[in-house]
Amino acid sequence: MFNRVRNNGMFSEKEYKGKTIEEATKYAEDGGFIVRVTETNGQSIMTDMLDINANRLNFRVRDGFVVDVYGG
Repeated sequence: MFNRVRNNGMFSEKEYKGKTIEEATKYAEDGGFIVRVTETNGQSIMTDMLDINANRLNFRVRDGFVVDVYGG
């Protein structure tokens, strides 16, 4: 069973982009999302493509700030 998430799971990049990873993570988790960092400073972090989660947000981070966010 999924946790209740903010806006029925809908999100906008502008809600997260430009925030520190700490700020973005807190905002996401307060909204019921699970967070995963998939890239830091241009270096991809290994993830399992079979591990898709409808209430997870994936962050790409540069110098401690979120530069991209996508679901899954």
